[in-house]
Amino acid sequence: MNRGDKPLQRRAGLVRRTPLKAGKGLERKPKLQAVDGDKSKPAKRKTARDTGPTRKLREAVLERDQHRCARCGRGVTTYPYSLQHRDPRGMGGSKTANRTSNLVTLCGSATSPGDCHNEVESHRAQAAKDGYLVVGDQHPEDVEILLARVNDEGEVRFDFYLLDNVGGVQLALFPSPAPVDPFDYTPEPAEEGDAAA
Repeated sequence: MNRGDKPLQRRAGLVRRTPLKAGKGLERKPKLQAVDGDKSKPAKRKTARDTGPTRKLREAVLERDQHRCARCGRGVTTYPYSLQHRDPRGMGGSKTANRTSNLVTLCGSATSPGDCHNEVESHRAQAAKDGYLVVGDQHPEDVEILLARVNDEGEVRFDFYLLDNVGGVQLALFPSPAPVDPFDYTPEPAEEGDAAA
């Protein structure tokens, strides 16, 4: 035996000095906020910041888009839809994120295959040419967008329009092409009759 030749002894069990109170067990109490007079108020819970459009803005965009998908013309009153940010918030578009010129109604979601929102997100170069995505330093109100609109005869027509920030839409008389990403450019081969001089 190494410990001073004493045999090991078992200690007595732990003894509680204060008795347990019968009750609800552990209960979390809300943190207290600043005191107004003698009354203290529970602290407000922090919720996730809602960065999406307000209900009023959402209704204005739906009204402008005639409650239809802006890309295919499908009615969205009974079909799932989402609002597409033309200038993506994650790409620096947070200053213009919730303006009517930056929002457009598209059927489906970014993850529902076969619907327009998914097509726009999957084919971004074509979406930029059609105005569903704004690239570079452009402002959404300055970029024409190809919209499906119902005319007076009830036909769905596709034309380029300019969107403003008060919920209006104006026909673009001379649509300008969207800027081309130089990395997406593929030169077309010259025909045999086109000889370089």
